[in-house]
Amino acid sequence: MNDKIHQLLGPNLSKDEEDKILGQILKEKHDADLKVKWKTKLENEYGITRNKHISKNKNRNTFIKILLATAACIAVVVTIQLAGSSAVDVSLIAQNYLDEQEILHPGTSKGVSKEEVFRTLAIQSFNQKEYKQSSGYYQSLTNPDQEDLYYHGLALLLSKDYENALQKFEENKQTGDKYAQEINWYQSLTFLLLKQIDAAEDQLEQINPDDWNYEKAQKLLEQLKNQ
Repeated sequence: MNDKIHQLLGPNLSKDEEDKILGQILKEKHDADLKVKWKTKLENEYGITRNKHISKNKNRNTFIKILLATAACIAVVVTIQLAGSSAVDVSLIAQNYLDEQEILHPGTSKGVSKEEVFRTLAIQSFNQKEYKQSSGYYQSLTNPDQEDLYYHGLALLLSKDYENALQKFEENKQTGDKYAQEINWYQSLTFLLLKQIDAAEDQLEQINPDDWNYEKAQKLLEQLKNQ
């Protein structure tokens, strides 16, 4: 208000500015007088002072906070109880569905043919040195490829089924020469196990210098000829 009084005393103040400042001063004075009047009235007639009012508001706010916190806790407890009850019911229903039918593995993966399953079992059995079982799985293949025929022949050889091993090796040769070097070597050994020395020598002589196990083949030939 003091600032406005100083402005009002300014020498260059226009009439409009003077009226505006006077209005602001009168309004502030009126508001201040009204505030004092009501403060006195509240103190005299109702015994309400500023400190008591603040204390009451503080107590009221504290009470409201406690009430809200209590209500929130009750809501949480009720929600948990309802959720727990619902979960128990749902779990019982789910368990009933599981119990009402027998669940078994079909023996094959979804979308995987029996051919692929037999091939996988044959390979696993072979690597576990269960050669007779591996041979049975290979035998179950309806369309064996050259690799199947090769390992089938080896499974027969390693399970001491020599005649069928030779037959499977010959069958492999008819499909291509992918395993020709390996078959020449294993056929030679199979003939020896069958005591067919001449056939073994003929087979060993087919192994070329660049072929697999050539040095072993030459050493074995020399041993056979020195008998």
